Amino acid sequence: MAYADFPGVSVGIVHDQELVWAAGFGRADVERGRPATADTSTAILQLRDAGKLRLDDPLDAYLPWFRIGGTRADAPAITTRELLTHTVGLPREAGMPYWTDQDFPTVEENRTPTTSASTSSRRSA
Repeated sequence: MAYADFPGVSVGIVHDQELVWAAGFGRADVERGRPATADTSTAILQLRDAGKLRLDDPLDAYLPWFRIGGTRADAPAITTRELLTHTVGLPREAGMPYWTDQDFPTVEENRTPTTSASTSSRRSA
């Protein structure tokens, strides 16, 4: 959270189809001071169990306003399952070649918008 300046994060660990640990860190709503919790994924799975949503339906069936820029015209629709499991393949938010090599941007490079990044000031993981 400190590296990327995120206000909060929620984490849950599932083993053998059972939630064994969940916690929130930081703030879900900074202005109101509401703490982050691990409730979102749990609530979505409870809706699934109640038959009110299907994890493999396109996400825009439930969030019609949800749009991701930069996707290919032939890209498949994002599903709730993919979003919850972080396997959706969202487009990169910056013009840096993350994960194609072992050079990662510094905190300052992440906070400074650029059109092309030099690897000379990057640090290796």
